[in-house]
Amino acid sequence: MEFMPEHAPLTVLAFLGTAAFLALAAAAALVAFWMKRKWIGIGAILLAFALTCGYAVVLVGVSLTSHEKTLGPGENKYFCEMDCHIAYCSVVNFAEAKALGDESLQTFASGHFVIVRLKTWFDPSTISKQPW
Repeated sequence: MEFMPEHAPLTVLAFLGTAAFLALAAAAALVAFWMKRKWIGIGAILLAFALTCGYAVVLVGVSLTSHEKTLGPGENKYFCEMDCHIAYCSVVNFAEAKALGDESLQTFASGHFVIVRLKTWFDPSTISKQPW
């Protein structure tokens, strides 16, 4: 089974749109202050601040309403990048240990360490077949 966050494409669009608007607002503020239009510059800064606050509220809201999904051995979790997906295969194996490190410099656990080995790979089926 595979798992990809449900709103991944929308998240990328929101991020890019916010970045573009902030760059535009910064440019507008600079031009306005250079042309001695103080109120236009202040308005651009206030709009940029409002968008940043709104983006933060949406980000926190989505984080609070998201859910955890525990994957079993061999199941893949996809992390949506802007142009492709990177699949991190779940646990390949794991072991428990009381201490980590070389014999001369070991770190001891108050309980025990769990050493987890993951398999990371790129999934070519998640990108477009069309060459750009």
